[in-house]
Amino acid sequence: MVRSFTWLGLACAILLPIQGRANHDSLPDPPSQQTSQKLPTLPHMDRAAVTVSGLSSGGFFAHQFHVAFSSLVKGAGILAGGPYGCVEAIPNPWLPFWRVPLDRGSAAVVACTHYYGDRYYGFRPSFPTAEASVRLIREAADQGLIDNPSNLADSRVWLFHGKSDTLVPLQVMETLDGCMIVSMSTSQTSSSTEIRPGLRPITAYRSADLRGRASSRSESAANMNRHL
Repeated sequence: MVRSFTWLGLACAILLPIQGRANHDSLPDPPSQQTSQKLPTLPHMDRAAVTVSGLSSGGFFAHQFHVAFSSLVKGAGILAGGPYGCVEAIPNPWLPFWRVPLDRGSAAVVACTHYYGDRYYGFRPSFPTAEASVRLIREAADQGLIDNPSNLADSRVWLFHGKSDTLVPLQVMETLDGCMIVSMSTSQTSSSTEIRPGLRPITAYRSADLRGRASSRSESAANMNRHL
């Protein structure tokens, strides 16, 4: 009898909708559109030399920001990031059997990254494509939501992916690479890492391995290979 009630309680906990609460400060919903707390002004800032950089989710954001504000941002350094609109361009792997679009949360953690593995209810979603990302950029620009992507032609971008990184797949970084190549002159990319056979030699990263580099911070280098 006790076991029956235990299973019944577990089933109710799984099936009944319960409002979740994140462990952070409460935020208004919908969020406020303005705030009295303004960022301090940077004196003597050179607006012609603004760049962005980021690691992991920060790398995804850095690329999004670079594309959206390309008239301001002149370069980006992206470590283990991904392409513009990555979660918008992942089809449901169950199509045509299940026509519900793949939700953004699932796309973020099983396709754009592998934080929760690489399967969606048993099926492996496809990786994002450069063509889909470029299409999203052009659509957003046509709607006036972002700056003209032609500004990216004058940008400089450096990309890095660790060889032992299993959380952000190499294929996702390759998509980011291809997306940028469409919009940028290849002479604006830089590379100081190995080029693997069969891959374009104009890339800015190609899955580097820091373990062979002389460094007093070998633990940090090893962590970079593993996505920290």
